[in-house]
Amino acid sequence: MDKRTLVKISFFSLALAGTTSAIARPAVTCPPVACPAEASPRDGFYLGAGVGETFNRYELATKNTVTGFNVKKHDNHNSTVGNAFLGYGYTASNSFFLGVELGTIFPRRSGTIKRPGVTFTSFSFVNRLSVQDYLTGDLLPGYRINERWLIYARAGFSYAHLSLHQDANAAASGPKFNRSDNKWGGRIGLGVNYGLTKHLGLGLDYFYTGYQKMNSRWPAFDVQFKQSTHSHYLGISLIYSFR
Repeated sequence: MDKRTLVKISFFSLALAGTTSAIARPAVTCPPVACPAEASPRDGFYLGAGVGETFNRYELATKNTVTGFNVKKHDNHNSTVGNAFLGYGYTASNSFFLGVELGTIFPRRSGTIKRPGVTFTSFSFVNRLSVQDYLTGDLLPGYRINERWLIYARAGFSYAHLSLHQDANAAASGPKFNRSDNKWGGRIGLGVNYGLTKHLGLGLDYFYTGYQKMNSRWPAFDVQFKQSTHSHYLGISLIYSFR
């Protein structure tokens, strides 16, 4: 057998051994989070916008500071709102997720309360209570079920503008009254995301917000107002991830 034939046989043997080894070697797999995901909403930097319905409760306690006579009334009013947000999220190798998010909710929403007077008790007065969320911030701990599905909780704050307006009452010789202030609120909720593509996702969110109470005084008529606002939100959003 000449040298050329030996070289050919050796080359063929090496090729066959390599092929056999490749066939016998098990397929390399990686955990679903460690592998490059086809769709991964809220991972990395992201922004989004949504629309939803708020279910608001406005409470107003009005008291005469001289006689102590007081009246408590409330109004439940639903409002459709929009929201915009940006954030950053990270999924660890064990599929646990943690994100931070800043956002805003618009427009202002209001409720109207008609109540009897506490100084001029034979007359009725109309009050309008409003809230505008300037800035919201949340921490989002969650769990990524797979590349597409993410569930999470939400806990954070709202920095909002609260206002109280009372219409003038000509019959009672009462002028209009306005008072507003910036207050903090606490937020808590739940959400779920579904990834449409690597960069686009859909979100469904619920959260509750309770705001600080706002106290107002009207010394000219011996009137004190205490207003309280609570809100439930349910809505959907579209998310774009820069990941």
